[in-house]
Amino acid sequence: MRKILLSSLALCASIHSFAEEKKPAISAEPLLKSAITGIDSHEVLMARVTVAANSEAARHYHPTEEYLYVLSGSTILRIDGEEDVLLKAGMHARIPAKSVHTAVTKQEAAELIVFRVHPKGQPVRKLAPN
Repeated sequence: MRKILLSSLALCASIHSFAEEKKPAISAEPLLKSAITGIDSHEVLMARVTVAANSEAARHYHPTEEYLYVLSGSTILRIDGEEDVLLKAGMHARIPAKSVHTAVTKQEAAELIVFRVHPKGQPVRKLAPN
């Protein structure tokens, strides 16, 4: 009986650990992908982005400017070569084209709306070299 109990506890612990590992630091829910009348080379992209508490998104960049609006929580916007900016609910920011950046959260998660005019056929983001 003791072996069964210990095995059950070990299984529960490993399942809990596996579930925690699978929780992404950042997730994006696409809200809009639309053609632009008269501009065949680009499209509009909008997403709801969630950055989990106590996490940091991978450093990355986009080929065009990115605009964001914080719906809830707070995040530190970190753009290479610039001072960090603390963004709270109701605040917005612009990230220049091709600027390497990340979002960092502390005790609370952040939920944002992200908008960009994006070149068709290009990756949504490119990871920055370390």
